[in-house]
Amino acid sequence: MGGLRSAAAAAGWALATGLAPFASVQAAELKIVDVRAYVFLEHAGKLSDDIVGGPTLVDAPKGGAPGGDTATGVMIDFTFEGDRNFAPKYATATVDLTQTSHSGQQIVTHKAFTGFRFGDEGVEHKAIYLENATCAPLTISVHAGKTEKQTQLAGLAGLLGHGTTAARHTVAAPPVSDRTGRDIADRHVHRDLLMTTLCPNSLG
Repeated sequence: MGGLRSAAAAAGWALATGLAPFASVQAAELKIVDVRAYVFLEHAGKLSDDIVGGPTLVDAPKGGAPGGDTATGVMIDFTFEGDRNFAPKYATATVDLTQTSHSGQQIVTHKAFTGFRFGDEGVEHKAIYLENATCAPLTISVHAGKTEKQTQLAGLAGLLGHGTTAARHTVAAPPVSDRTGRDIADRHVHRDLLMTTLCPNSLG
């Protein structure tokens, strides 16, 4: 009888509150809903308008950015959705950023986002800033829960639009490993070196 009374009480609580006893377990999964990108305008000291689907930027480090400004850095804004006022404990979103030179050489940066805490709107933004990133097209791939989104920043032609061949300046990337934090840090340092060589004239 005691078990029946407990079950009845639980059912009554669920009907009264409109919540299932295990709502936290059944919480909606993390979703990626939007990706936007902006170049940092170095003279104006602010971000440009969204460049996804925008016109090609040629020689952005030398004045080819919007408004005739210079730009070498790109900020990428990711919009995620989840349950309102909820912090999913194990939710993780992964991002792959791939730049491709004219020769076909690819430079890949990996990033994982955790620690989501959704507010009243059920929306949270995460961001990545890439320096020396305006000299080759960029592909952005995001996976979050059962959703995924891929965005092409083909308009980042940079110095390649004037015939500079990135392959003459790049060096071979080391083997990629995610085994330890040191492996990831070493790869990011190497990526920065490669990105600098993709923009050889942006430093002087």
